[in-house]
Parts: sequence; structure tokens; C-alpha cells
Amino acid sequence: MTTVNARSALALALVLALACTACATTRQQAAKFDGMSCDQLAVALQYEKQGRSEDRRSAALSAVESIFAKGDAADSASLDSDIHYIDADNHKKMMKEIRKRQQALHCI
Repeated sequence: MTTVNARSALALALVLALACTACATTRQQAAKFDGMSCDQLAVALQYEKQGRSEDRRSAALSAVESIFAKGDAADSASLDSDIHYIDADNHKKMMKEIRKRQQALHCI
């Protein structure tokens, strides 16, 4: 296996591991919203929306950077892009959990 293929395989393994970790802990992460009031949930929802937007923007910028970079810099930018997309998806999941909690409390 060449160095480039080994690095690509390692990067893919890291992304998959992060994705699996994010999936496994969604409910654990959402548990922090269980004791919040309606006002606190509204603030948390805004925070998650902002975080998702920032991560999506960073992912897009890293993806563009990976197109123009060469070698290790391109691999690094591509991996950064993937990680930002995973983080954005996690924010989206948290937004969904907050909305569920808001509905349960009749906030919305």
C-alpha cells in the first residue's frame, strides 16, 4: 500500500469512527436538554442553528480548499471538510431533540 493510499484509508477510518461516535451518543448529548425551561430551550436552539450554519460554511470552504491544494494539504482539507459536515449533522440532530423537548413542554 502506498503512502497516499494508507493516509486516505486512515482518514476514511477516522471519519467513519467519528460518525459512529456521533450516532451512538445522540441521546446522551440530548439528555442535557431534559431539565431546561422553554426559554433555555429557545436559546439552545439558536446556538445549535448557529453552530450548524458555521460548520456547513467551514465544510464548504475546506472542500474548496481541498480542490486547489496538493498532497497532504489537500488530504487534510478534505478531512476537515468531512469533520465539519459531521459536526453540522450533529447540530441538526440536537435541533431535532430540542424541538421534541419544546413540544413535550408545550413551548411551541
